[in-house]
Amino acid sequence: MEPRGDARRKVAAARELSPLGALFAALQEERIKFVVVGMTAAIIQGAPGVTLDTDLWVQLPERQYMRLINLSVRLGATAVRQTVVALRDGKLVNYCYGISGVASFSTEYRHAKLMKWEGAVVRVLPLERIIRSKEAADRDKDRAVLPLLRDIAASRKKLRIRR
Repeated sequence: MEPRGDARRKVAAARELSPLGALFAALQEERIKFVVVGMTAAIIQGAPGVTLDTDLWVQLPERQYMRLINLSVRLGATAVRQTVVALRDGKLVNYCYGISGVASFSTEYRHAKLMKWEGAVVRVLPLERIIRSKEAADRDKDRAVLPLLRDIAASRKKLRIRR
């Protein structure tokens, strides 16, 4: 059998990422900064709850939405709306271009928590900032979860004070 290439450059097979993990990797490869926001961000930080989609706040102008849609489709997703894609496993991702009640993307990105999720290290909006954004959005579904999120934030604050 003849050699098939330079063995020094051989790497182990990449482990299979979830569709969401693959999207995170693709966004990072394209140098598109993003922060996980909304209820998904709260759940990642330990808040009990459910959500129908993953909200990603991206640092792109909204007029470049096709860049995100095309990237997602290349990964096997289906475009649902201008800002929403269904990944190949059926999970929905909502691309957000602005968030009410919080600072600029750059400021929030710098202060976001680095967390490992879906096989990638991602930036996640801190719970206190999620609360601010939900207060500003003032939708029925946001008002419904605010008491829970406030209680969790207050409990965590008490724990930090005691230490």
